[in-house]
Amino acid sequence: MSKVKNWLWDEAENFVDQVVAKIKSNVITLEQGVEEIKANKNNYALELIGIEDEYQIDDYLYYATKGE
Repeated sequence: MSKVKNWLWDEAENFVDQVVAKIKSNVITLEQGVEEIKANKNNYALELIGIEDEYQIDDYLYYATKGE
C-alpha cells in the first residue's frame, strides 16, 4: 500500500505544482487557480498534501505563489 500512497501523493503534488506554475507565469490568476483545484477533475488525493477542504486552497496557493 505504501507504493500506492506515494503515487497518489506524487500525483496530487504534480497537479498543484502545475497550477502554481501557471499562476507564477501569469497564465491564470490566483482565483482561476483556486477554481481549477476545486474542480479537481481527476480526483487527486489533495488531503495528502495538506488541502483537506476547499477553504484551504486559497491559503495554500497564496503561500505557494506569493508568501514566504
